[in-house]
Amino acid sequence: MAISLRGVSHTAYIIGLFVNTFILIVMSRFRSKQDYQSYFDTTQNALDLTLGIVHLMSSFPLVTLPQMSEWNRFYCHLFLSRALIWAIISARGYVNLFVATHFFIKIALPFTRFDLHQRGPFWISVFLIVCASVLGAVPHLFSTSYLPDSFTCTSNRTDLVSAHNQLGMTFRIGSLLVIVHNYLVPISMASYFYYHIFLLLRRSSSKAVTVVKQELLIRFFLDVFAYGMCYTVPYWTVFLGCYWDPSVVIKRSAQYENVILMSSLYPSLYSVISLCTRRSYRRPCEELVRQLCRPSERVHDSSQISSISGLSGH
Repeated sequence: MAISLRGVSHTAYIIGLFVNTFILIVMSRFRSKQDYQSYFDTTQNALDLTLGIVHLMSSFPLVTLPQMSEWNRFYCHLFLSRALIWAIISARGYVNLFVATHFFIKIALPFTRFDLHQRGPFWISVFLIVCASVLGAVPHLFSTSYLPDSFTCTSNRTDLVSAHNQLGMTFRIGSLLVIVHNYLVPISMASYFYYHIFLLLRRSSSKAVTVVKQELLIRFFLDVFAYGMCYTVPYWTVFLGCYWDPSVVIKRSAQYENVILMSSLYPSLYSVISLCTRRSYRRPCEELVRQLCRPSERVHDSSQISSISGLSGH
């Protein structure tokens, strides 16, 4: 079962890598520079692409050369511990929250001068994203140890979360803080903002509002529902499992690994569904198709002109 889930995980990440790379290239070339929403889309896809790259890098074995000990130690603490993966997942949750905040301000508070692209709110948003990333990564940075004699990276979670250890209690409190700050806060606040947005849009039946409502429903599904569906079990399993009850870690470590592997579905789901359903993704792709078709049209037009000129010459 573990092997099959690992294969599913790698396949999902590879699909996400290809789709997100395609989306980023197309959107960077054909996006509207005046459309602030496209910057959110680009940021979300860039994080998903980075998550896929980090996941694949975390699957490489350690280098069995003595001169590579420092790299192995760095790789063990940052990649094999999944610290970078959880940092990106945490940042993704807060970016989703700020997308909901942006639409809430635009729709519910249209006359306010406050906007996330202003310098002050922008840097506050960046600060909160960095805090979430650091908070999500720190527990994992200390959860592994590198043994240079055997070139192995081992888990020391059991020692860290010992019930009779003050450091272990600190890690338990930290795990609760991660659950609240990186999981409950972004999902609950984003849900609150979308709820009020839909209440306001329900009062209008115009065609333009209907289109906006459909776009926001897709965003709500991807940024809140799908994010929660893919990461709820990993969050609670890791931070209230691995860092809470050390006896269970030993007995069910393989199951914990499988849960984390299944969280790889989100980057692929997000990119594929967005590409198929959202206008902000379809427009750049349609522009790409038009650009690709224009050379053939020019060749066809030039051949017609040459044939007409040939007839006139006769």
